[in-house]
Amino acid sequence: MSETGNGRKNWTRVVAAVGLVFLAVAGGIVLANANKVINKTEKKDEETPLISIGFSQVGAESEWRTGNSISIKTTFSQKRGYDLIFKDAQQQQEQQIKAIRGFIQQDVNYIVLAPVVETGWDTVLKEAKKAKIPVIIADREIEASDDLYDAWVGTNTTNEGQKACSWMEQYAERNKKKTLNIVHIMGTEGATAQIGRTKALEEAAKKNGWNILEQQTGAFTQAKSHEVMEEYLKKYK
Repeated sequence: MSETGNGRKNWTRVVAAVGLVFLAVAGGIVLANANKVINKTEKKDEETPLISIGFSQVGAESEWRTGNSISIKTTFSQKRGYDLIFKDAQQQQEQQIKAIRGFIQQDVNYIVLAPVVETGWDTVLKEAKKAKIPVIIADREIEASDDLYDAWVGTNTTNEGQKACSWMEQYAERNKKKTLNIVHIMGTEGATAQIGRTKALEEAAKKNGWNILEQQTGAFTQAKSHEVMEEYLKKYK
């Protein structure tokens, strides 16, 4: 897509819209690889053609994700100038790859991907690049060369973990606990959020002499996390 005229204007609108979605839901955003000025999204002029967006969502594993999906659908509405094709992957990377290939076949203007996990995207993103469709990564990050996607909009998950550990340090100090025994319910293994937050916890545990008794994934779902916590309570009385 051209970086001049309508191409630049549309790019600015789309990245801004994705940013506004995650700013509203996550409370803060980081933009990477987007070396453009981002302005407020504009209302659609009646004579302006709709910008087609293929959005591959992780799923609906939590209330946060459900709220995020609602924000996406509200933001990328026809009255705002977008034609949204929304695909729920139900926490399956295979479904996301299939969705992206479908977006390529439909020749959308932009592809937005909220990835289930970090790795395994190179092949399908090369297909999108060959089709000259810009790709924006939303929320979680991916492990791929920068030239395979045009921007990332998301949060610093390692920093989120560090903030949680800072609270735990204050808790231990207030209650005069020399050490903490911790059971850890992780997110989906291989997801950026899980990797960053787990890294922060493990580093804090090493620094403070905390004991991480066990780590299991709760897959970011209430049902699975409840199941794992029940196991922990039985095992670690």
